[in-house]
Amino acid sequence: MSEPLAHKIEDLRAIGARLFELLNEVASDAGLALSTPRRHSDFSLAEVAQGILKQRRVRSEHLPLELFSEPAWDILLDLFIAVVEQQQISVSSACLATVVPATTALRWLDILQHQGLVERYPSADDKRVTFVRLTNAGRNVLRGYLSAVCSQPATTRAATSRHPQHAKPRLASNG
Repeated sequence: MSEPLAHKIEDLRAIGARLFELLNEVASDAGLALSTPRRHSDFSLAEVAQGILKQRRVRSEHLPLELFSEPAWDILLDLFIAVVEQQQISVSSACLATVVPATTALRWLDILQHQGLVERYPSADDKRVTFVRLTNAGRNVLRGYLSAVCSQPATTRAATSRHPQHAKPRLASNG
């Protein structure tokens, strides 16, 4: 399939997914339930992942990066986007995306691999390069999480972000 045609197909898929989301919102506002279960395309989920990464970068412009360092999460989101965009990500590129020292990023890649979420594989063209990708289990975990994020009504997402105590129970403090 030609690249321009593939882009047009993905654009149409994104438009269809957005129309379905709008239909669900209108139906929900009217107190109606659609009989078709809500299923998000990988393309729309990758857009959510990109949005999460963008929000994290904006946050790091205002607050010290070390307060919110989550290299494993950055790697997982980046690899999910790569799957959808049909891109190969080298181990070194995955490490650079984390904005932590390479040794720290490599430790997190080892942990993710041990958990069965990512796998490394050699380049067919250059024996010095090793690529990393999500396993099927890793893709399914990310799909599940991103779908759950997408399925929250916008008002719930906004309320949760403004009032984190509503997101999960807080532990009692000793102070």
